[in-house]
Amino acid sequence: MSSISLAITVSLVGTLGAGLIPLFWRNIKGHRVGQIALAASTAGGAVAAMTFLASGSQTLAVFAPPTVPALQFQITALSAIFFLIVSAVACLCAIFAYRYVEMHKNVYDVPSLDFGVALFVFGMQAVLLSSTVVGFMLCWELMSLSSFVLVMADKEVASRKAALLYFVMAQLGAMAILAGFLLIASGNPLASFETLAANAGSLTPADAAFAFVLFFIGFGSKAGLVPLHTWLPEAHPQAPSHVSALMSSAMLKIAVYGFVLVTTAFLPPLATGFSLTVIAVGLVTAVFGILHAATEHDIKRAIAWHSIENLGLIFAMLGVSLFAAKNGLAVLADIGLAAAFFHAINHAIFKSGLFLSTGVIMSQMHTRNIEEMGGLAKRMPLFTIAVCALTLSGAALPPFGTFYDEWLFLQGLVGSLAGATPAVQAVLAATVSVTAFSGGLAIFAMTKLFALPCLGQPRSHEAAEMKEPPASMNGPILFFAAAGLLSGVFATAILRTIGFPQLLEAGD
Repeated sequence: MSSISLAITVSLVGTLGAGLIPLFWRNIKGHRVGQIALAASTAGGAVAAMTFLASGSQTLAVFAPPTVPALQFQITALSAIFFLIVSAVACLCAIFAYRYVEMHKNVYDVPSLDFGVALFVFGMQAVLLSSTVVGFMLCWELMSLSSFVLVMADKEVASRKAALLYFVMAQLGAMAILAGFLLIASGNPLASFETLAANAGSLTPADAAFAFVLFFIGFGSKAGLVPLHTWLPEAHPQAPSHVSALMSSAMLKIAVYGFVLVTTAFLPPLATGFSLTVIAVGLVTAVFGILHAATEHDIKRAIAWHSIENLGLIFAMLGVSLFAAKNGLAVLADIGLAAAFFHAINHAIFKSGLFLSTGVIMSQMHTRNIEEMGGLAKRMPLFTIAVCALTLSGAALPPFGTFYDEWLFLQGLVGSLAGATPAVQAVLAATVSVTAFSGGLAIFAMTKLFALPCLGQPRSHEAAEMKEPPASMNGPILFFAAAGLLSGVFATAILRTIGFPQLLEAGD
């Protein structure tokens, strides 16, 4: 076993162990030790993923028990990107939860909450490492069921309703994904991903098309694409804030990973109509999500709607990549994929920080109504600076990383117009227009999200009494704010690390 494989294995075992600690040590010390262990184990996983990406390797076996061939785990150049996202976000959320959960110990059953979070993180990590159908689906269900329980952690009626809606949508999506896998695997649930890739060339056009539709429904529902988005603005706000951050910043990216995996490895090239469908659904989702985010008064729902916009944009980028590949635009195909991955990273950064910020505000104000806030800049200057940076990142303004991934995407679209057929030009021009429109609304939504809570005068007694949070809560938020800026400063290095060095000149 290589050092990277060992580090990833230790991270997985450590994540599970971190969840067991508070179950057996059922007091506040058990919670604290558990969160420290979770932060340490996921930090190790993040470092291992970065090391693997820097090595330039394509595949590395992690855990392959010879007696259980259906459970094979490996890390690939694709899964490592998302393993890094999940592990890094989980690490900082654990640090935040160290004090945040203590403040809400009368609301949540702390040992159960801590165990559920660890199980959720483990499930996401394991999905990314699974290389068989049964392993992928078992870990997918672990991820979905644990997050379902976490959504209703406060036992409120609204939380239970949101959790039930999420459960139904999650199971429908899982059934679609499983059906797609079984269609490619000729009904064999024990098939390895290598077998699925080998079967891709022998699929009939009808089977390939049906499998694509199943996968798009399954992964699209988990990503919150319209019209399968209904669960997301209900479930994310009801969860504890660090769980909201994990669901939005990490879990939604698992859907992106799954869709990229099946479309690039398990399905043959499909007709242009399929890629146009992905582009259209992605753009409609982006506009629909940002319109709701701009008009929402519930701060957590506004951020959840903004996640829908971002996932729509990511899928539009993936759709452009598929469309470009089908139409002989190889550079644009790479740009679409690179922009989608880079935006997934940047979204994880700023959206984690924003959801954790709502946890700080709600811990003291006990409301999600943005109209009752105000004046935080005078009472919480450090926190306000972080929120300002996070909202600027959410608005995709320079010099933050989100600006560069969207600029790379738009530059690629515009640069591909010359020499393209009129039909291709129409698709690219429409994509540019809708993306720009969505971006303009995002600036408005993020301005509102920052200005109403942080500027002006307090609009409630609770707002007037706000103060800086503990360092263990402020620290992760400040880290995410700084990371969003550094993502822009080191955009070329990130593109090189995630496997797109050929685009650096195009990105410049």
